[in-house]
Amino acid sequence: MQEKKIARFAIGSGVLLMAAGASIFAIGWSFKINWIVEVAFVITLIAWMELVVSTAFWFVSSVARKVPLKIRKH
Repeated sequence: MQEKKIARFAIGSGVLLMAAGASIFAIGWSFKINWIVEVAFVITLIAWMELVVSTAFWFVSSVARKVPLKIRKH
């Protein structure tokens, strides 16, 4: 159960980080400041990776609980 809470927190923080990166990107784009645009792109890219990995981790932890584990004993 703890894994699902951590994964949901990571999903939420990834979405918030993407929103922050998009806002910084818009500011840099409007003022034509290239280094701000590049930093915002990296922030958004890291947030996307966090979102994808945490969503996969949440999905696996959800499915693992529902699928029965059968261990054969020799």
